[in-house]
Amino acid sequence: MIKLIIFILFICLSQLSYAQSCGKTFEEIGLDCITQNAGKFEKVIKREEKRKAFLKKQEDDKLSKDLRKAQIQQNLIFIIPKGEEDQNQMKDTVFFYTTSIGNYGKFIISNIRQTSRMCSLYVEAATYTNSTRIDKTMNFQIKNESNSWNTDRGSLDENGGSDFVLKREHGQCVFKKVNGNIFKYAKLEPIVEENSDEILYWVSSFLIGLAVFLVARTVFQDEDKFKAQEKLEDAEQDDKKVVPNDFVLKYSRPFFKRYISPVVQGMKNKRKIREKYKRPLASSGMNAYLTPEDFYAFKISLIVGFPVVYFGARAF
Repeated sequence: MIKLIIFILFICLSQLSYAQSCGKTFEEIGLDCITQNAGKFEKVIKREEKRKAFLKKQEDDKLSKDLRKAQIQQNLIFIIPKGEEDQNQMKDTVFFYTTSIGNYGKFIISNIRQTSRMCSLYVEAATYTNSTRIDKTMNFQIKNESNSWNTDRGSLDENGGSDFVLKREHGQCVFKKVNGNIFKYAKLEPIVEENSDEILYWVSSFLIGLAVFLVARTVFQDEDKFKAQEKLEDAEQDDKKVVPNDFVLKYSRPFFKRYISPVVQGMKNKRKIREKYKRPLASSGMNAYLTPEDFYAFKISLIVGFPVVYFGARAF
């Protein structure tokens, strides 16, 4: 039973852990999330090899539409969209990358724009080295000056090389990789607080509720066993014990009698506890139901149990 409860809690914690490593915001996405998806870099490399092979086949025909298409797709990350609506759709898109020296990183598109004479791309990036995290904000921007478009290269690492480039090809602004490697991870959607992680919330709630049910059933089973044992003890005694009509004491007694009372029995100051509570218990008529050690164990169970119940109820 205990093993089953631990297994259920382990599932909940592991799901929460995964949600934290691949979170819903740019800051929540950590290096663990990037390494979990590192296998996609190999897919990008294989796709690029196919593009190179296709480009090589088309190079003989300089006017071929397929050649122009292959040239644009060579090392392509994405094409800067021309429409404002499409540009807004590109915002808040997260990419995972490796730099020219092999460091992992992530960047998010904060702003993107294209006009007839200018293209710009503003990104917020974080590169993970062996010892630290390098945060950068970069604005790639190219302009048409004197009927000639310039290029803008940049590195998201410390070495200052060229990992990515924004340039103009065949009438389109394209963002391409140079020495780095990159793939699109996800577009971050606006987080609605009351609906975030809804499936995880309900699954976790169900599993936690199941765990509470199993614990409660174990306690009630102990109560039945204790009642049977109590009847055997009563049969051996002349005086019949009166069970008080108290819900908390009635259902908590099997727990503290079984788990806490033996600890109290082994305490060095057991004699002081007995002397302190013997007379009050006799005055209240509870001495026929509780020993001083049991009463002290009952107090301990209340001190520990009620805060746990309170915080558990508050969490739900």
